[in-house]
Amino acid sequence: MAKRQRQSQEIEDLGDFDLPPDLDKKVKRMITEADEEVRVNFRWTKKQVDLLKRAAKLRGVRYQTYMKQLLYEGAMRDLERENNLFSK
Repeated sequence: MAKRQRQSQEIEDLGDFDLPPDLDKKVKRMITEADEEVRVNFRWTKKQVDLLKRAAKLRGVRYQTYMKQLLYEGAMRDLERENNLFSK
C-alpha cells in the first residue's frame, strides 16, 4: 500500500477492493457529486456568522446549509424576476 501526502495529511492508498452493490452505487454517486462541486469562500465577521447560525437553528439546519439555501433561493427569485421583466 502506497502512502502519499495531501496538504499536511498523509493519505494511504488501500488499493482496489469490492464493495457491496448498494454501497458501491452510493460511493460512485458521491464521487460524481464531489467532482461537480465548486468551493466558494467568504470572509464574514463573527457577528454575521452568529446571526446566520441563529437563523439556521430555526430551520433546523447547519448554518452552511442555510447559507446555500438562501443564496440559491435568492438567485432563483432574481432570475425569475428578470425573466418576467423580459417576457412582457
